[in-house]
Amino acid sequence: TGFSRWACNRVDIAAIKKKRKNHYACLYSGLKGLNGIESLLPENTEGVTPWLFLALVRSPVHMQGFLKTRGVNSIQFWSFYHKAFPFQRDSYAKFLKQHVIGLPVHQDLTTGEVARISEVIHEYCRRFD
Repeated sequence: TGFSRWACNRVDIAAIKKKRKNHYACLYSGLKGLNGIESLLPENTEGVTPWLFLALVRSPVHMQGFLKTRGVNSIQFWSFYHKAFPFQRDSYAKFLKQHVIGLPVHQDLTTGEVARISEVIHEYCRRFD
């Protein structure tokens, strides 16, 4: 659209990609091997610019509540069941739906804020896992 062309001409796409990838890598390395959370995707996926760090967690509602009390936003990645998908026949899809959260890695975060996300998740895992 015209607006998209206008907006793209006014932002540094390369800088946005670099910052998001750096934030993702920071969370990936900061959370790797931590009991209670696991990255859903590999550290570096060629051609992908992440918007979220997708993580498998044991108790997403509990973790999200804790994160929120510490000022960390997260989302339940798949928040509803699509009527066209037979979740009752695909236990892995159902498991993912119930256990994946998204943590922010967008370009407006600072390196310190990304480090804080990692620190809060470490605190959660020490206390509850």
